[in-house]
Amino acid sequence: MSGVGCRVSATPETLPLGAGAADSARPPSSGDDDDDAPNGGSPSSRGSTQNARASTASGCDAQSVSFDEIQSGDVRSDVRVRIDATATSQKFLVSHAHSGSCLFGAFAGSEPSSAGPSGILVVSYGTDAPAGDPCPTGTDAIPDTLTPGDAIGAAGYLGDYAPSGCSVAGSPQLMVDASCTLTSTTHRAVPEPYDLSFDEADALARGTDAALVRRLAGGLVRLHDVDAARPAEGTGSVGPYGVIQLQQTKLEIHDALEYADLSRGGPGDAAKSLVFGYPTRFGSVTALVYLDYCSWSVTPRSRCADLSPASANCP
Repeated sequence: MSGVGCRVSATPETLPLGAGAADSARPPSSGDDDDDAPNGGSPSSRGSTQNARASTASGCDAQSVSFDEIQSGDVRSDVRVRIDATATSQKFLVSHAHSGSCLFGAFAGSEPSSAGPSGILVVSYGTDAPAGDPCPTGTDAIPDTLTPGDAIGAAGYLGDYAPSGCSVAGSPQLMVDASCTLTSTTHRAVPEPYDLSFDEADALARGTDAALVRRLAGGLVRLHDVDAARPAEGTGSVGPYGVIQLQQTKLEIHDALEYADLSRGGPGDAAKSLVFGYPTRFGSVTALVYLDYCSWSVTPRSRCADLSPASANCP
């Protein structure tokens, strides 16, 4: 499956490309490698958690697990588990492979601790679509109308994924089958973002510390007082593929989430690209920790609400 969290893999996908200057030669968004594993990749086997028990053969019954258990790395990949959490993002298209498979995703989490955020990427396959055609919505387990703050329950199988050839720790993800749709009971406040230090940001950008990646992956975080670096290519502060590099840390801002969500013209609408002149100093960047291509990065949910200042193309 995708490089869940990656825009390009050995088999690039066919997400429509934007026509904006910052989008020229934009690579595919999290294309599938080969669609040969049930959770879209080769999940690492996990040690057994003491509380794990087998789910029933049918239905969507599952063992409840906490974010602490997920981050410990001890949740088995062959047992259906359930998380009860709060949606921290809208739904977006994670990948559309040449094989036709369409993978959608959304982030969910809970309040952060002093050690870091609590979050996970939830992914689900929808109906296939030929390469070049839009992926049909409403056919996977994630509601098209999902909004940050929705209280959800999600049951599926936990695994890690990184595209072949990427030398970074894999992205934890919960694969939910379309027959076990996310349940939503109410709406509440979105968890507060975790204040990410520059040391943590640099270590995350390297992507080789598996324990740190598990602690931060999928979490809602915030960077304070960062300056965009001048890109070698692109327009203003935005390089190719909607990437903003920063002067204070190696961690990059990517526009992977909003660019691929269902708003405006849908995934790949160039009107949702980031537009920032140079120089730009961000008082704050609120974003989700995401494996995009082979890069651990942060991706805002909204170019208008999550970045201060907002993108120049905000309404």
